[in-house]
Amino acid sequence: MAELKNIRIAISGIYDYALSELPSLRLTLEDGIEKKDIYKVYRPATVLAKAVKKFSMLPLTHHHPQNIVDGENFRELAIGYTGENPTVEYLDDIDEVGIRSTVMLYDEEAINAYTNGEVQLSPGYVANFKWQKGKTINGEEYDIVMTEITDVNHLALLPNGRGGDKAVILDHAPKKMTVFDRVKGNVFDRARG
Repeated sequence: MAELKNIRIAISGIYDYALSELPSLRLTLEDGIEKKDIYKVYRPATVLAKAVKKFSMLPLTHHHPQNIVDGENFRELAIGYTGENPTVEYLDDIDEVGIRSTVMLYDEEAINAYTNGEVQLSPGYVANFKWQKGKTINGEEYDIVMTEITDVNHLALLPNGRGGDKAVILDHAPKKMTVFDRVKGNVFDRARG
């Protein structure tokens, strides 16, 4: 039976990319660029937020496929799909933004993966990057900056995603009480008393 879940698809911030992953960013080592094992790639909140609508109605895959998901391989690769109304949320504990939505775990493979603890998510997207050393407003250094997300092809369900435990299927209530929770609690308490 299919299951609908709340999710956080992607998060802004700095991510580690290995030297061998530079081709996936459509970057090569240029003159004057230091060769390192790991590069810090900055995904600015403004770039992620501007692309929010591109995260709508994505096919959910089990791990990232070798090729883009299209009409020829959709039935073979898709194990669910995301909702049609993604939103931007502010994550005050890390001072970044995330993309929230829903996901329908549609088939047995999706539900089994989820049941076995595969709850992290990773979007398969095409973006523009450029070499640019800098620091975020929080003082974190980076080597590369994402300038635009041009297309989002799919969302992968996997055991370990680059977004870690922040880009996941969200099963639990928020850890801190919101104003809405307080008001709702007071209304229920008064109704019982």
